[in-house]
Amino acid sequence: MVIKRDYKALALSFCLLLTGCGSPHAISETEESDRRAESGMFVFGPLLIDIHNKLWKFGPVARTANDCSNGNLFCLDAPTSFVLPKECDQNILENLPTYNGIEMTVMRKFQAAREPHEGAPDQTKSIWFLYDKDKKFAVYQYEFEKGITAILLDPTFQRDMTLVIQHSSLEEINLNPELFRIVTQEAFAACKN
Repeated sequence: MVIKRDYKALALSFCLLLTGCGSPHAISETEESDRRAESGMFVFGPLLIDIHNKLWKFGPVARTANDCSNGNLFCLDAPTSFVLPKECDQNILENLPTYNGIEMTVMRKFQAAREPHEGAPDQTKSIWFLYDKDKKFAVYQYEFEKGITAILLDPTFQRDMTLVIQHSSLEEINLNPELFRIVTQEAFAACKN
């Protein structure tokens, strides 16, 4: 008998239990903004990134996560590292500077239809796939104003996940069981206009 674990449900339950994220109670926009600014906790399936406690945890593997952000860039130095712009500018995104020893590369960009809840369903949105050139076992799915929406992550930290992105359609990538979507409500490394 094979037991499948529902990591998204488990992570969300954990998040709800400890932090109250995703609470069904209505709160004001100001309270929502304050809660988002204070939580610093992001869950992508079995991956937990807790900025305030400097914790990066994937299943039983726990490591240090350092927030190396500055005034212009979001930066995380951890087993999965990234540097992303704080301002929504395609030119900056496609020519990211090396910062804190992290060199990000834009691998692919897809155009996709907006989801009904995103408004303007007849318009498209851009979805970028980026990675740290020294850590190809993790590829980030990124959208302006949403930030990192998913991480394609090899649990062994050995395989080059850029090959998956290189040879797959957006639909195939979205079906990959190693693509862990953000389950917390807070946007992670989302740029602002």
